[in-house]
Amino acid sequence: MGSEPGRPRGHIPPERLDFDSTNIPASITKALEEAISCHANECFIAAAIMVRKTLEELCRVRAATGHNLKERIRNLGASILLPKELLEGLDDLRLLGNDAAHIESQEFNTVGKEEVEIGIEFAKEVLKAVYQYSDLLAKLRALKRNPSSKAGWAQIYLLLPLRKTSNRANFQIPPCLEARILRISSMRAASNFSRPSCVGL
Repeated sequence: MGSEPGRPRGHIPPERLDFDSTNIPASITKALEEAISCHANECFIAAAIMVRKTLEELCRVRAATGHNLKERIRNLGASILLPKELLEGLDDLRLLGNDAAHIESQEFNTVGKEEVEIGIEFAKEVLKAVYQYSDLLAKLRALKRNPSSKAGWAQIYLLLPLRKTSNRANFQIPPCLEARILRISSMRAASNFSRPSCVGL
């Protein structure tokens, strides 16, 4: 068996994080895909910067305005319906990207594999909530109108961790996602930030 030019014989391709880009705009998908590629190749600084780029593209596509990314993220809540915890987590991702662009980290202890991996997973959850849950909800309602159809229930149950209601306060954050929110926040080195450090993924 031969090998690709420039690649050593027996080379194993790096493991990539999975990402379902269904219904997500191309510019946002491209940014996050590049973050995932950088992470797979252990280019963690570049990956963190591309996670930040993903947020910038999300704000641009959703027409969230502001003088800087912090303001645009804050105004993003006016154009999308997200739980408060997810919106706050977006600012943590912004800070992770900021630290990656500086010689010394300002908010996080380091910008490495774990920080970037959690950042990517968190960004994926946000994009699911913005672009994919409505489609799953439509499938769920279609099944409800046809009681004899059982196909797809398990998939919808697994992929719909947030139950969307008309009131943002009624969003229910699943324990696994809440743990991610707390974990990425607890990584910040800011002395005024306190989250339970015992919470794990």
